[in-house]
Amino acid sequence: MGNILDELSSHDQYMNGLDNDQQKLNVEEARSNGFIIYEAKPNEFILDLDSEEAFQLFRTNVTALAEDLDKEITYNIYPSKSGLPHRHVIGVIEGYRYISQDLKLAIQLLLGSDPSKERLSIVRSLNHHDNISLLFMKGNN
Repeated sequence: MGNILDELSSHDQYMNGLDNDQQKLNVEEARSNGFIIYEAKPNEFILDLDSEEAFQLFRTNVTALAEDLDKEITYNIYPSKSGLPHRHVIGVIEGYRYISQDLKLAIQLLLGSDPSKERLSIVRSLNHHDNISLLFMKGNN
């Protein structure tokens, strides 16, 4: 099984500080190197939870956010190839067909996503990338 630090450094290698065209080329390069890259749909948020504490923070805050919004938040939880306690979460908020990039970032941080992943999301947002919410996962090789 891969090491989560390998996944993160690979994410840095492919995405840090790149313009949109270069980002798209690097996503394709990462795919050709065996990575699976999940790009959030306009209404989705993506979390990278790296510990049991982050998972508990997610469970607490997703319930509180749903209550505050008076909306249902649906999500799927996937174990990372790095093994538990690492998890990936893909979720949507009822009634929202689009969530702005900056709001996705705030939601992802609130719900406990890995700060290093979200640091790169901030860089991509400041560089006006089309989609700041990406998840790089090791493939089967």
